[in-house]
Amino acid sequence: MKLIKTDNEQFSKDPSTGALINTDVRAYQAAITRKRNYNRIDSIEMQVANLHAEFKKTDETMNEIKSLLESILRNANG
Repeated sequence: MKLIKTDNEQFSKDPSTGALINTDVRAYQAAITRKRNYNRIDSIEMQVANLHAEFKKTDETMNEIKSLLESILRNANG
């Protein structure tokens, strides 16, 4: 398919549909890089959320162990 050049070098026109097509390779590569970065950020945010949940569970478990030990000490001294 042969594209028709336009006044703007970033765009060409598809003669069969009349659609404008962005032919700016650098802009395309920048968009791909942005998408990858957003995906990395999403992945990191998910990892942080998972670590936070694990920490919360560990904290709850530690509090339960502490309560049990306190109870054992009270019963042993009481």
